[in-house]
This record gives sequence, structure tokens and C-alpha cells, in this order.
Amino acid sequence: MLNALERAVLDKLFAGDHPSFPVLRAQVDRVHVLERIFSGVSFFSDLDVPEDAPVARLKKDAVWFGDVVADFEGLEHGATFVVRIAEGRLEMLEGSTVDEPWPAEGTPFTLRYEPFPRDLSPLDWRPDGTTRPRPG
Repeated sequence: MLNALERAVLDKLFAGDHPSFPVLRAQVDRVHVLERIFSGVSFFSDLDVPEDAPVARLKKDAVWFGDVVADFEGLEHGATFVVRIAEGRLEMLEGSTVDEPWPAEGTPFTLRYEPFPRDLSPLDWRPDGTTRPRPG
């Protein structure tokens, strides 16, 4: 089961109107955490999506995507997050601080995007394998 931070980060990552987001949000609703590893300044959550869950169509077989930053009470620099999506399925969520100890579970946080505006192009897909240009 996702903890409150993992759920909030994944919800924020997949908020918006990118074509892959509805499928990825559906996966978040069904994902299981196989293992969480804490390093002292980061964590890695291995994720498992049920076989019958929809698969996202992305431009690559494996993509690292992350533009969410958490500002934690007591941390000077906050934390960054990336999710690995492999073969259209959520595979791993990683969070890391900048040379500060990882905060205790339950530490208050707020989430924001960095950079803003968001760059969703790593998730774009076209049948010919090229990247779809983003407007604006």
C-alpha cells in the first residue's frame, strides 16, 4: 500500500491533461508497494501494477519522469521525486533530499512543480516513435 507521501507525489505527478495521465492515475489506484528501501537521504519504493491494469503508451519502453518537489518542515532544500515507468507500468518511485536526512514519516510537507511550466515531453508518444511537439 502507498503511504501518504507516495500517494500525494504520484497524484501530483499525474495531475493534468497529458494523454498518458488517465491510465497512469488508474494504475496509481491499484499499485502495490513491493519494497521500500531507505538510504538515510532517500527512499526507493518498488511498485507492482496488476497485470489486468491498463498500460500507458509512452515514447520509450522505460522512462524516468519527475517534476515534483516537496518542501518539508525542517528541511532547508526539500526533496525531489522521480518515477520509473517501464513497458507502460509504474515500476519505482524514488525520493531524495539534497544532503539532508530523510524526514520522519508524518513530517508536514507541501508539493510543487519544478520547473514550472511543466515539461511533459518525456512522456509523449507517436506511432512512428518520434516525440510529439508540445504546444507553447
